This record gives sequence, C-alpha cells and structure tokens, in this order.
Amino acid sequence: MAKKVQKETAYFDVSFDKLECFELVMKLGDAKACCHSGNCDDDCEIVRKERYIRKQLNKISNAQLEAAIREYGVDFEEYIEKEIPRNVLEIYIVWLAAGDIMDDVYDREKMPHND
Repeated sequence: MAKKVQKETAYFDVSFDKLECFELVMKLGDAKACCHSGNCDDDCEIVRKERYIRKQLNKISNAQLEAAIREYGVDFEEYIEKEIPRNVLEIYIVWLAAGDIMDDVYDREKMPHND
C-alpha cells in the first residue's frame, strides 16, 4: 500500500521532439511505493487517485500520455484494435514516473559528496 505522509517531492519531466511537454510532480514516498520488485499496479492505482496526482493527470491528454509511454518502449499489444483505457494510461505513467524518479534518487546517492 502506498505511503501517505511524505515531505519531499520529485519531478518527472516529459519532453520529446514531437510531443507536447508535461510534468508530473510526485511525493518521494509515493514514488518509492510504486517502484519495487513484483507487480506495482495496485500501488500505482492508489497513487494515481491521490488528489495532487489527479489534478495533474486531468491536465494531460490521452494522446500525450500514450505518446510518452510509447517513447519509453511500452507496447500496448492487447489494445491494437481499440482505445487504451484512461486508467491504464495513468497507471503506466505513474509507474514510469516513479521509476524515473527513483533512478535519479539512486544515482544521486551514489555520487560522491563534496562537503
């Protein structure tokens, strides 16, 4: 289950040559909750329903979400003949954002500190 009380936020920026840009701001604890071994769908479902995430997702079109997800290499084989449901797109983008954010956090932790 996703953690609710967090202090830090992180940003997931999407900007590709032919894609309108968007940003998803996510609490670091929510990113951690959606980025773990095993199936993350239930945690992503919880996080995508958070009020602060809903406000952001409501401003992003289905086409933008789908294009961003496809840019990351996700293939929607089961939806070739039909429209991809909005909740599926949102779960994928939350999962991708969480993974990207946590990769960045991990990379920063590995960097030597010059104090």
